[in-house]
Amino acid sequence: VAGAKLGAVVMMAISLLLARCTGSVSSSATGTRTSAAVHITARTQVRVTPIVSVASPRAPHPSVSAGVTWSVVPSINPRPASTSNTLSSVSCVSATSCMAVGETDYKSGAIVNLAESWNGQSFYLVKVLQPGPSVALGNVSCVSSDSCFVLGLTANAITAFANWRNTSSTKWSLLPGGNNIDLVALSCPAATRCVAVGFGGQGTLRKTLVESWSGKRWSVVRTPNRGPSHDYDDLSSVSCASPRFCVAVGTYGLQIRTRLSSSKTLVEMWNGTRWSVVPSRNAGLPSDFDFLNSVACYSPTFCIAVGSYANYGGAIERTLVEHWNGRAWSIMRSPNRGGVYGAEDELNGVA
Repeated sequence: VAGAKLGAVVMMAISLLLARCTGSVSSSATGTRTSAAVHITARTQVRVTPIVSVASPRAPHPSVSAGVTWSVVPSINPRPASTSNTLSSVSCVSATSCMAVGETDYKSGAIVNLAESWNGQSFYLVKVLQPGPSVALGNVSCVSSDSCFVLGLTANAITAFANWRNTSSTKWSLLPGGNNIDLVALSCPAATRCVAVGFGGQGTLRKTLVESWSGKRWSVVRTPNRGPSHDYDDLSSVSCASPRFCVAVGTYGLQIRTRLSSSKTLVEMWNGTRWSVVPSRNAGLPSDFDFLNSVACYSPTFCIAVGSYANYGGAIERTLVEHWNGRAWSIMRSPNRGGVYGAEDELNGVA
């Protein structure tokens, strides 16, 4: 977070799934899973696995100095002796204002939402209304230090939405589509504008899904798919630089016996009026698998999308980073930490 204040562009090769700066980190101890928060600072020593970063070809700010490291920051774990606590998403508006959300799982099977706020020195628990008996918070997007929007999943697999303001959350509302949809990412460029993306469909059929918040209600927005020859169109991340410019990334492909036979990167853009497919790059062969898992946009002329590509057998998986310059997407060279055979290098988040 402090790295953003220093004017850095940082790619994170850890288990994160971000819209703006979203992520999931968990650790295990004596069979009980506890949440953990990861923070970047220019003064602390490395206390977690070093992160390989990728320099931007046209970064809007100076690069991070070589002395910047990652460290574990203590976070809150309610009732750790009998529960499992997980943080799945985080959004930061400054180095002193972040919101992380997730869930607390009881041994009885009950699920309670979990939200923690960062004030620049420590995390503390914040109250988010519980709309039902079992609701997990899956995504958060903050528009200011005292206003964040959160997505949750109810016990009957219906996506719910609420606005957290300062000390409490507003009444929850259910998103259109019922339990035949899966909304996995959220980006709110303004207090009256949010975009959620994912997929909808019946059975194994997947089609892109985008829903928009006007400040009063949600509505499904028409989005394109790659055509009748593909039965798998999935959006996994969205980033809005403004209400009139959003980018959603994901994957499309063809399934054989409910499994992807091959896949290619999918990028769609919002110009303030409609969504359209924008040509994106693929690093693998035609029969290989290419995925985009996360995207971050700073302006209509600067976006970074990350993911991976793998050969058909899945024996080798390599990182994939793409850059948008306002005209076209291009592949950026990115390092890998694994060996030659059986290695899995994947980027799941970018901020």
